[in-house]
Amino acid sequence: MSFPRVTFVAAIALPLCLWLTGCGSRTDVEAAATPLPDQLASAWQAFNRGQLPEARQTFTRVLAATSDQPELRVQAQFGLGLSLAHDRRAETRAQAVPVLQLIAQDFPDSPIAPWSILEIGIAQSHLSERLDLNYPADFNVAARASFETVLARYPDSPAAAEAHLRLAHTWAMQVKGPEVDRQINRLADFVTTHPDSPLNTAINTYLGVWYSIPKQDFARAIPFLSAAAEEGLADPFRQSQYDWSVAILYERGLGDLKSARHWYARLIDEAPTSRHAPPARIKLEAIEVLLTSDAPETPTS
Repeated sequence: MSFPRVTFVAAIALPLCLWLTGCGSRTDVEAAATPLPDQLASAWQAFNRGQLPEARQTFTRVLAATSDQPELRVQAQFGLGLSLAHDRRAETRAQAVPVLQLIAQDFPDSPIAPWSILEIGIAQSHLSERLDLNYPADFNVAARASFETVLARYPDSPAAAEAHLRLAHTWAMQVKGPEVDRQINRLADFVTTHPDSPLNTAINTYLGVWYSIPKQDFARAIPFLSAAAEEGLADPFRQSQYDWSVAILYERGLGDLKSARHWYARLIDEAPTSRHAPPARIKLEAIEVLLTSDAPETPTS
């Protein structure tokens, strides 16, 4: 999510005089003289540049000064949590969890609250993949609980879409089992009941890949990948990947050459300069020969 970016305005005269007379460091005095919204904007700019220690320092300073300004405080708390969660060191990432939990505890009605719980689940999920760490808790179980909390408390939040996707992924890695199927079906129901979700392309892609690769259920995979392709992408090279995947599934998975022909032709029309276009032309020519001859419909090599 995004926050307003305010132009950073640094005071010059007073900090310079104090610095020259030895009354504190220039950085500290400048920060103290800078309006809190500007300090917050500066922290987000540091975060976006990947300067996480600097971002954490500024978010912490804003937190210390905003006990009576809840709107700024919740943003600073969220920023501090994110700057911890995005650190590559697992020990630092683990520190994000209690920081982000304070938002759901102290600001449950804030639009940031569902995102904070989502980020807790993401951090926990990442920690569960660190097999070299001996943490006392099962972070994958904790991650699932966090994602479920988003869905239970904030079902209409934009964060719910990502919570559905990430929750399903924590189960899908197991490939088999009734709970895996339940979560995958739950994810499929979400895209049906939320047709305008901005994450539907990603969810449809995930479901299409899930059904086509580990499940080998090509008939189930095609509607999801087709839906992702129909939603369209601004990048023609990525768009061609969707068209190619659907065409291949029709051709090799189901042996439906007429449908495969449609998707190969669509690929060539939508992304004629993509890397998939040359092989799609070859495929299309071979299929045309098969469909206009007496030969049985068999996938091309």
